Amino acid sequence: MIKVDLPQERLIPITFADSNALITGQQVIAIGSPFGERWTMTAGIISALNRTISGFNAGFSIGGAIQTDAPINPGNSGGPLLNLNGEVIGVNAQIRSETRSNSGIGFAIPSNLVRRVTEDIISTGRVNYAYIGIRGTSVSLAIMESLNLPNNTRGVVVTDVLSGGAGGIGGLALGTGDTITNHWHSHHPFGRHHHAYQRRGGQRHGRADFILGRV
Repeated sequence: MIKVDLPQERLIPITFADSNALITGQQVIAIGSPFGERWTMTAGIISALNRTISGFNAGFSIGGAIQTDAPINPGNSGGPLLNLNGEVIGVNAQIRSETRSNSGIGFAIPSNLVRRVTEDIISTGRVNYAYIGIRGTSVSLAIMESLNLPNNTRGVVVTDVLSGGAGGIGGLALGTGDTITNHWHSHHPFGRHHHAYQRRGGQRHGRADFILGRV
């Protein structure tokens, strides 16, 4: 958030689109200052949705990120990712590269999350993130086979459980092959009651009930 002291007539607000309505293959435009080159515009498509990227705090992640092949380089971070109507669908955040320059895989934080964060900062002066208190990995084919999971399983395999965290208190356990198979968003507010359906040893185990913690 940046507070500026300018006459209202000099400020032209930009519209935020609903990032939940995005589709893979949609054309996008990224604007930023890569390597200090101001007002640079690049174009591409949405390569994938619902990616997970590293958060600003160690050990935490940001879910629901937009993956794009629009060239993003150092200096693009914080610039908008736009649809062809000129609406913000995300804020450019990170790239995946071994050379610190564009390799065709860039990520943007979705506009709906950006809007929620800015509203929190304006109203309370801080951002509250909800968390379960686990680390996990996606369910791959190899994991399905090793844990004897159905071949249409979608979810998260628990790889670590924070002692005293919401998930551990609710019954999620390390070393049991616990797999969370219901839908959950990190965008949900803290303090909310939630539950996770579990599969343990490939079999339906029940559910863990917990109250989302706050970061």
